[in-house]
Amino acid sequence: MTGHLDITVHQIYGATDAAVVFAVSKKDPKFHTSVIVGIDLDNKKIGDVGAYEGSVEGAIMTVYVMAYEKDSPHM
Repeated sequence: MTGHLDITVHQIYGATDAAVVFAVSKKDPKFHTSVIVGIDLDNKKIGDVGAYEGSVEGAIMTVYVMAYEKDSPHM
């Protein structure tokens, strides 16, 4: 993945071999999302990063609506 996104982490909840991270973007367009970060405690490394089905898509839809709200105010 290329690019960079500035976020603020609001909360981190621990889970077995993972953490659930809730974040919000720092700049416009503002959106909230969450991801699951795998943690390898034996090797002290971050593993795979995933998301709950629909959580990232919902954030993307919010950004899309904000970008095109002038063209289609009834979205």
